[in-house]
Amino acid sequence: MNEIELLRLYQEQLTAQVTNTELPAHDRNGAAAVLAASRHLTGARLRSRDERRTWVFSDPHFEHEASVGIFDRPFQNCHHGDAYLLEHWTRDVRDDDTLICLGDVTMGRPTDGLIDRLRRRPGRKILVIGNHDHAHLRRLRRAFDTVAACAHLPGEPDLIFTHVPLDDVPAGCVNVHGHVHRQASVDECRINVCVEQIGYRPIPMADVRKLAQRMDQLPPGGAGTTDISIAWAKGWPDAPTGQGDEA
Repeated sequence: MNEIELLRLYQEQLTAQVTNTELPAHDRNGAAAVLAASRHLTGARLRSRDERRTWVFSDPHFEHEASVGIFDRPFQNCHHGDAYLLEHWTRDVRDDDTLICLGDVTMGRPTDGLIDRLRRRPGRKILVIGNHDHAHLRRLRRAFDTVAACAHLPGEPDLIFTHVPLDDVPAGCVNVHGHVHRQASVDECRINVCVEQIGYRPIPMADVRKLAQRMDQLPPGGAGTTDISIAWAKGWPDAPTGQGDEA
């Protein structure tokens, strides 16, 4: 699957969600926002040779005070949570690495201070657009080197990156996504990398790849959060293997 095919597939599935009256209005509105933004963007192709120097996370909701309560984040306030994520970003990501955010950088208009803080973080920065980003693309382009509707990383399996998870994932692919926060983290063809699932810091793409390669061996009901599932995939002896919890 190339980037043009992926973009077309994503737009088709977003359109189906927008017109599905059985979905909650919030879900339809979110799909509509991403669909509208995607019509002005392209898909991005990631290079396999850079995979071991690539990081990913989604839905930080920087500067969004209500996110602490809404998503049950373990921070005193959003400033504490923002500082924690940015500290790990600065510590772990190198200047010549690539970092991908799968959308929802913040909830509203990002402040000049946030744009500056993001721009000064290390790494080549790619934003895959989220439903809360579409109204602020001009400002966000100041912080990110590339803004795309979706992205594709060839490999075994192919990894396809979207904000809204795909309803139907093409055979031979795993969908790495955000948007759903504390809902189901991992199933047979999707990996949720919202910050609530990954310890509130970017995670290495190599870990995502390791999990994607073992999706067909996941325990019944999953292994838990994405963090726990990665530990299971890497064979860590203390990784839980029982029924995963869903929020």
